[in-house]
Amino acid sequence: MCRHLAFLAPLAPLCCAAEAGLPATHQEFIPTLLELLRQTEQGLAACTDASTTKAALPRLRELAARARQLSAHQQSLPEPTVQDYMAAHPHVAEFNKLWEAICAHIERLEQKQLICTELRDLLQLAPKEG
Repeated sequence: MCRHLAFLAPLAPLCCAAEAGLPATHQEFIPTLLELLRQTEQGLAACTDASTTKAALPRLRELAARARQLSAHQQSLPEPTVQDYMAAHPHVAEFNKLWEAICAHIERLEQKQLICTELRDLLQLAPKEG
């Protein structure tokens, strides 16, 4: 009977990914990545002073863990195809807009000296010079 189930073995990683809420293909990563960036941007936007920055840390911690999980999982997928790149192309402007907003929030937080060590680690920012 086991030999009849052998064809299921290659599907196991996809089943595990689906159960864990991970995208099964590069194309499925597009909305997942954009949502992660959207939530990160919103989390950083909420940081306006020391208390709101401290209050945002648990959510930003969750988002950082999700980013690490997605990154590790994406590396386990086969190389992206031309179709994957073509599917991503229409989303480049939205990605860039979110990325620029995140960078602007980080710059604002640095100027206001609101980036604590934990936030710096979560965002994987280089240590402050000097």
